Amino acid sequence: MKLTDIILQESKIAVAINSAIDKIDPNLGYKDFAQGVAEVVRNEYGSHLVGLFMEELHKHLGLDEIAEENSSPKINITSVEQTGKLYSISIDGVKQREEDEVKAIEMIKSITGIVLSHGSRFDENEVISALRNAGYDAEHSEIDVS
Repeated sequence: MKLTDIILQESKIAVAINSAIDKIDPNLGYKDFAQGVAEVVRNEYGSHLVGLFMEELHKHLGLDEIAEENSSPKINITSVEQTGKLYSISIDGVKQREEDEVKAIEMIKSITGIVLSHGSRFDENEVISALRNAGYDAEHSEIDVS
């Protein structure tokens, strides 16, 4: 008996999930699996529970201990004062540009379920609250570009 079989026996849910994956695609990649889990959590449980789900997932994966050792990055989201549109994202004080900004937007989406787009309006309170609920040090600032 493989170690994974022993571990899976501990949880009926894990066994059912593993069985479903085997039926769909025994070689399912981690990206497709993560996407499927994200869709279920967001659509079946609600985006308001994403932060709580991530906390629980981190706990069961043993990431809480790692997170305590390596504090999560500080995220600052800046909007244009006059329009409320996304201006920039900084992580640990470093403004994310081009491809890094795209990755930061995707990271925020995966954490919060909220889609940001450069130059588009967003609810800063909703985004910052969702990031903080997920355990991130998050701030919002405004810039006057006139």
